[in-house]
Amino acid sequence: MAKNAQKSVKFENADQLAMSYMPFMDRGGLFLPLQNPGEYKLGDAVFLMVNLPDDTEDYAVAGTIVWITPKGAQNNRTPGIGVQFSDEPDDAMLNAKIEILVATNISKPDLKSFSM
Repeated sequence: MAKNAQKSVKFENADQLAMSYMPFMDRGGLFLPLQNPGEYKLGDAVFLMVNLPDDTEDYAVAGTIVWITPKGAQNNRTPGIGVQFSDEPDDAMLNAKIEILVATNISKPDLKSFSM
């Protein structure tokens, strides 16, 4: 239904970014909390404009939906979609920037991931 959707994502701080980052994906990815993730399907293409904390640049990312948490999911999980980055060099560069930013949050046991 939402093939080739476009979304803008702004992360205000590294904690918010760490909660959304999906490091278990081969090329990296982000979980996007959404009110109505049911309008998306696995495999849909998504074009993201990502703004990282303390960064004025917007990074364009082409991705694929590989994860959907529906409304009413078990354990009160946040509804939304997981977008895996493409294998484009710019997406790999963004993933490297994200990994550096979230590295400081790895030791925060109270910080919960949106995905796992």
